[in-house]
Amino acid sequence: MPYPLENSLVAIVREAPANENQVRRDTQAVAEEVARAQNFVQVLARRRIDVRKKLEALRRERGQIAMFGAGHLSVAFLSLMQVADLISCVVDDNPNKKGLQMPVGGLRIVGSEALYSDDIRVCLLGLNPQNQPKVIASQQRFVEQVVFLPRFFRGANWIWSGCDD
Repeated sequence: MPYPLENSLVAIVREAPANENQVRRDTQAVAEEVARAQNFVQVLARRRIDVRKKLEALRRERGQIAMFGAGHLSVAFLSLMQVADLISCVVDDNPNKKGLQMPVGGLRIVGSEALYSDDIRVCLLGLNPQNQPKVIASQQRFVEQVVFLPRFFRGANWIWSGCDD
């Protein structure tokens, strides 16, 4: 089953023969990777500013912001974008997560009932895009009240459209 947003790293290696135990350096490849990393840092810095501005505007114009999904994608987003201070809570119906806190920002993890009882007016979807339609369908009453469930992945309703590089 394809899972396009799994963020794992796999290394396939083999033991080198005894006469080849020296690591050869490819200075051009190293230089290219360093340049790629430096570019990533620059793009990330600009993206953080843009995302923060958009979330600040959403909070000011619409009200409190929640995030749906207390998994690794939400943790990565909160950590990389440094916006936990703009999020009121994280919604997740997994009974093993409810009542706990996120490792970034100490945000409380609550059940989806909070979408209806708290003053949540915006809910970011921190879910794999494959699971988003099911979650949106299960929270139709919230969608009808708020009419705004921005995703933070590229695609339909992607709220960071002005942040592209």
